Amino acid sequence: GSEGRGPIEIEAEALDNVKIVPWQAFTDTTPYLYAADVLMIPPSSAPLMQYGSTVLPLKVYLYLASGRAIFAGASADICEVLNPDNACLVETGQSANAVIALRDLLADPARLARLGEGAARSAAELTWDKRAEKIERFIEKRLAQRHAPLAPGWNTPVFLAECARWFNTGMQTKRWTAGSPL
Repeated sequence: GSEGRGPIEIEAEALDNVKIVPWQAFTDTTPYLYAADVLMIPPSSAPLMQYGSTVLPLKVYLYLASGRAIFAGASADICEVLNPDNACLVETGQSANAVIALRDLLADPARLARLGEGAARSAAELTWDKRAEKIERFIEKRLAQRHAPLAPGWNTPVFLAECARWFNTGMQTKRWTAGSPL
């Protein structure tokens, strides 16, 4: 989405195959996802260089659910969800190589279709129901093993007290905030 007439918009005016549109409401983005041959998460190394880490963008899940080929940088967080079966992954920060890889991808309709199908399959495994099934299997497995001996010195009250201590320490030092990993 465009915020006005900046350098990108000016450069795009000379291109017949590029259309710059204003920012869209989330509910209006679906047609754009389905119209795309490739959905891109720019393979920039800037966030890693600037902040020392990156964050998995939520749009990854929308992209997977659209069943379109995905093009992205192979950062650690992206690779938790995307892989060669559902995306074309390139080294971050290597724009010349990324351009070549994107052109190769766009020139290969069979690969576009295969990656789109892989994206849709991945999305089907990332639903809340599938997550609940995995958690249920984990709990059932642990309950079946509940008679297994715990590490020396550990029992349920000790474990719960330790969890409370970790949580309180994190809250007091403000190392933990809503949405951050524990």
